[in-house]
Amino acid sequence: MAPAGFVIWLFVRSLARMDELQKRIQMQAFGFALGTTALLTFAYGFLEGVGMPHLNWTFVLPLMAVLWAVGLAVFRWRYR
Repeated sequence: MAPAGFVIWLFVRSLARMDELQKRIQMQAFGFALGTTALLTFAYGFLEGVGMPHLNWTFVLPLMAVLWAVGLAVFRWRYR
């Protein structure tokens, strides 16, 4: 738990040092990742009910990280 807390502290510290545009891009990318992850995991929960295999919860954080990277790429391109 201590390493995870340290990573969160580093993220918050780096976010505080960003300019306003970079903060906006990060928050929009995070919102995109959060919403898309919620939608995908909710939809897959229904698919598990009709026979799809059960997925472990350890896939949620990597999915969110990948979607955050996609969101960063999209929003950086948008604000160029």
